[in-house]
Amino acid sequence: MKYSPSMDFVVSLSIVNSFWEVVIISGFGEKRKRITEVESIRAIACLCVVLLHSIKYTVGFELSEESTLTDEVFLSIAGILAFGTPTFVFISELILARSYPLHLPDGFYWKRIKFILFPFITCAVIYAVADHYGNPTSIPTNIVVNLLGGYHGWFVLVVFQFYILHKITAKYLYKHRPITIISVSLFVNIMYLGIFNLVTPKSTAFTDYFWDRGFWALCLGWVFYFFIAYYCGKNYEYFIQIIRKYQIWIYSSLPLTLAIILFDNQSGIFGYGSKRMDMIPFTINIVLVLFLIFSRLSKQPSFLLFVSKYSYGIYLVHLLCLMVINKTLGVLGINLGYGKMMVLFVSAVVTSIIIIKLVNIFSFGKYLVGANGNLESRETGKRRKYPVNV
Repeated sequence: MKYSPSMDFVVSLSIVNSFWEVVIISGFGEKRKRITEVESIRAIACLCVVLLHSIKYTVGFELSEESTLTDEVFLSIAGILAFGTPTFVFISELILARSYPLHLPDGFYWKRIKFILFPFITCAVIYAVADHYGNPTSIPTNIVVNLLGGYHGWFVLVVFQFYILHKITAKYLYKHRPITIISVSLFVNIMYLGIFNLVTPKSTAFTDYFWDRGFWALCLGWVFYFFIAYYCGKNYEYFIQIIRKYQIWIYSSLPLTLAIILFDNQSGIFGYGSKRMDMIPFTINIVLVLFLIFSRLSKQPSFLLFVSKYSYGIYLVHLLCLMVINKTLGVLGINLGYGKMMVLFVSAVVTSIIIIKLVNIFSFGKYLVGANGNLESRETGKRRKYPVNV
């Protein structure tokens, strides 16, 4: 049978629609198997983000007149690695939906405020000071900006919006067909990102900031990931069955979604980041590929499980490490060429883990840079008090 791009679209729709065909799993208080493949995928997403920033600290954050072809290639690679942040967001809701598809437990929000929001706030202050220590009077303003999503920890605000959205919508999503909900959320997501990527508003202080980075922190820019992750987590075993059934299409679609990213990078339509429409199909595609790979492993790689334990702290702290290491190399006059990016990458991961471990020596350390271990992954094996499907 002759292949055509439309076939990918038809198969994709059938995969989404198949989530509704899950058979009812009877019984209450079912013990759920811990999905360790999620930890491997989370570690990969974390490492991709660190490598992305290491590349940008080496070749620059955007192309300039001095940029070489090699610089452009590495920035394109950085743009591909940007799937790491939406993957973090996707995994967060997938785990939540698997553990609590219908109701959130008592103490849910306070637990996450302590172990997720408090470190976000701490790092918002630290980065405001680190970025503006030469102008102390601007630090309070920049702390507020960071708390509103002005630094790289902005995705935490999206995750908390997902927690609220999950509580509001879970009962409805639990009972309704996913095809319509997912289709509408995809349309909303694309339209939202399209406005901020393709429309140039009248310049004001508000529009300049919001179009530059403010729009990142609203869940509308990530809502498609939320809804599709909900159904994947709620019906996790069946989700794995479905992607294995259609694995040939998932693998064959990856070059296409990657080619779209590279073409758009070359044309200069978007910046080299994750807040763009073409990242949606690529991110979902790469996430499905990763689940295909790691769900087949009888044992997850020890290195990835180790990194996953510190992934949240690494995400928050690594950019500070990169800033210090990069400045130190400059002061010492050490020129490593393109080898600098790997030096930055390895040293940022290692120093981030060391910082997290040292700070966690103190009982309050987990409220500053995150705990040793993932809050959500420990909950994936809890007993349910309701049937998996109704």
